[in-house]
Amino acid sequence: MGDDDLRDLGRVMLALELRSAWTYWQITSADDVYPQPFAENKVVGILWDSKVEYNTFFGTNIEFIHGIQYLPFTPIAETLLRPEWMTEAYPVVSLALNSPALGEGWRGFIFMAHATFAPEDAWTEVQSLRAYDNGNSRTNTLYWVATRPRP
Repeated sequence: MGDDDLRDLGRVMLALELRSAWTYWQITSADDVYPQPFAENKVVGILWDSKVEYNTFFGTNIEFIHGIQYLPFTPIAETLLRPEWMTEAYPVVSLALNSPALGEGWRGFIFMAHATFAPEDAWTEVQSLRAYDNGNSRTNTLYWVATRPRP
């Protein structure tokens, strides 16, 4: 469009959104924003004005609480999902992989998140998927995992 002001406004808004997500939703061992159990869980599910919760509006499953923070897997997710956060959060969310009730869609999102720091392992994992979430596809999953940089 050639509108430098609009471009710059978009850049500032994106930077604020990313910084806020990294600070208030994605918790690493270097952060001291929240006490336990949030620091231990590595993620906040719902952030209110003056409280936080480790759940979602649609359920308390681990894969919901973590997975909703990953979505959608689009080009901006390359910046949003930092490997340093995922390395710490993956051991928590991967506990959901042991549940026989875990849906294939959520399983796929966990594998895609795994690709942020272990793309070769995630590539093997996504080969086992038999279905995908309605907002995802086999093509998107394979593209995401195949294009993650090696650590």
